[in-house]
Amino acid sequence: DGAEQRCQYDEFGRLSVQQGPDVSISITYDAASRIHQQRTQSNDGSRDMTVTLGYDSLGRPARRETATRTPTRQSLEVQTQQWRKDGKLAQRELTRDGVLVRSESFDYDLRGRMITHRLAGPSLPEDAHGKTYHEQH
Repeated sequence: DGAEQRCQYDEFGRLSVQQGPDVSISITYDAASRIHQQRTQSNDGSRDMTVTLGYDSLGRPARRETATRTPTRQSLEVQTQQWRKDGKLAQRELTRDGVLVRSESFDYDLRGRMITHRLAGPSLPEDAHGKTYHEQH
């Protein structure tokens, strides 16, 4: 659309700031050069969203916090993930403002194929027919 974007980079050549006509994005990194935090803010300052990422000892995503602020509301969404020793996802949990939204667990067969996906919580996904489900095989 021809809108001007301005970018700034840190001393390692990584994108640290991107400014556009409506929003500015700032990014920070951890010691392993993974994104630690990304903040998106409206240029008028009325709205912002900050995503903070955490990783386990093997570098896999373990925690994602998303804080949002608008003129009328603030919220915090947290997703945590736990991994098995073989690298497969074992559990995932999502909370919004401290209240559980959904908890998931995953089981696999001996060949590493997912065989069961269990879900619990007040906000469950829907199938193609609009029916919520608690478990898939």
